[in-house]
Amino acid sequence: MQTLKISWQSLTTYYENILTLTLLGMGTLLATLLLIPVPFAWAGLWQVARQAVKGNAISWPLYWAGAKEYGLRNLGNSLLLLLGYLLIATNIWFYNQPAISPLPEKFAVWLTAFWLITGLLWAGVAFYLLSFQMEMVAPRFWLSLRNSLYLTLLHPLSTLFWLLLLGLYGILCILLPPLIVFYPGFIAILSQHATRTLIQQTLAQHEPPEEMEVDQEVVTKINR
Repeated sequence: MQTLKISWQSLTTYYENILTLTLLGMGTLLATLLLIPVPFAWAGLWQVARQAVKGNAISWPLYWAGAKEYGLRNLGNSLLLLLGYLLIATNIWFYNQPAISPLPEKFAVWLTAFWLITGLLWAGVAFYLLSFQMEMVAPRFWLSLRNSLYLTLLHPLSTLFWLLLLGLYGILCILLPPLIVFYPGFIAILSQHATRTLIQQTLAQHEPPEEMEVDQEVVTKINR
């Protein structure tokens, strides 16, 4: 139920800021086509989404400030995530090539399933990672990576639902290309809503593996 609630809240937040988020999303898509500034553009969009989720005013200056503050950090995130996806894809390809794989077919099936599950976990980490870093008092890369995995493992069904939701929307964008202008902003809003809510819930109901080092505001109250 909470999963659907967070999804609805994300839609509502996007609708309340639809003009600015759509324009920023279009700018982010343009940056994506240019390749080089991609991590900086998405960092700016994530910062705008964070403020929208908190109920604050959003603007282009906030976008540039987010790109400046978190751009290099997100560049590191992007390189590691791409390396992880490359490793996963390489293993799936390798174990499904009978001519070069040293393992029997039945073992290849199990290993393929293992790497597919690993890919889903890695996608969950990617979904939470930058949002989690923005909620930390002093962002630390490996700690945020571990805690993003912790959220993924602790809330697997919710994470899978949101990944499927974004995947289905991506397919819809292929069928109806104009809808893609809403996609970047919605991803950022959903990630921020989900991360902030799950951090609060996790700290309230579970014993974290160690101090998560998140901002006290997130621990005490989620501001809309």
